[in-house]
Amino acid sequence: MYSLPLADPVQTPRSMAEQVYDLLRSRILQKDLLPGERLLEVAVSESLKVSRTPVREAFRLLQQDDLVERIPQGGV
Repeated sequence: MYSLPLADPVQTPRSMAEQVYDLLRSRILQKDLLPGERLLEVAVSESLKVSRTPVREAFRLLQQDDLVERIPQGGV
């Protein structure tokens, strides 16, 4: 019987949105971002030096996890 050698698991690259999500989630859970603190897409994208698209997607994921609340015309 032949067996294949065990290979090191390959990590799949995480998207920029996932990286932004992980960072913001961590900051929320560590209370670096306080309840009621407003997050603006433009401000977050500028501070992280990423485009607004991954920030928008990260906000959507955070909202799905009930970690943020979207405010119409006002960020999260």
